[in-house]
Amino acid sequence: MTEVKLLRPSELKKMLAIKEAKDRIKREEAEAQAAAAAKKGKKPPPKKDDEHLAEEDMEIDENEEATEEYDEPLPEPPYEEVEESDKQLILKSSVTADYARFE
Repeated sequence: MTEVKLLRPSELKKMLAIKEAKDRIKREEAEAQAAAAAKKGKKPPPKKDDEHLAEEDMEIDENEEATEEYDEPLPEPPYEEVEESDKQLILKSSVTADYARFE
């Protein structure tokens, strides 16, 4: 499920840039770990605790109107697992995607 938010264009641009930078960092770390595992002799580079993203310095123009829609996923609600309540269920489903005919 998602929640649609209206954001300023500059705010959306900053948010997407930060998300992209974090994904890039994760990907680079995974590649470094894979390369280190392949070599088995060298250690992966140490993590930087105080890593600062340049995208975080981007400024949001407060004079813009919130016109851009952004679908933000809702967080999973908190839950508690009840002891001895695990069951294996067989779920059956059927789906109809479209009744239209195409020629």
